Amino acid sequence: NLDPVEEKRLKSLSLVELSTSYQNEKESSEFVKALYARLGAVRSALVGHGGGIIIVDSTNQMNGGGLTLTLSLDGACIACGAAPGTLIGIRKDLEMDQEIAKVKFSSELLDSFGELGKDFLLSQTSLEFV
Repeated sequence: NLDPVEEKRLKSLSLVELSTSYQNEKESSEFVKALYARLGAVRSALVGHGGGIIIVDSTNQMNGGGLTLTLSLDGACIACGAAPGTLIGIRKDLEMDQEIAKVKFSSELLDSFGELGKDFLLSQTSLEFV
């Protein structure tokens, strides 16, 4: 269940400010929650299937260029057959936020897919893995 007041608060938080202070578990959790608040339909699929987002890296491009995020997945999302669509949805939704310039994904995610899944992700999507 979503608390509309909490959702509004999370959406009002600056991702740039959160990205500079997510060194401890509480602040990291707040940053992840603020990212979830910016997700559309992919959020229910992600959460409903026991998955999660992990922030691997966050870089702030100077002069208002926005954040470049490197993310990974956690839980049941790893190696799920629907994971390519989930990754595409996460990137699309987050890059719609004015504070986010680019979303990349950890190359370690590729290791959780078989060769066919890996080939699909690299050749048929515009996702970037680093």
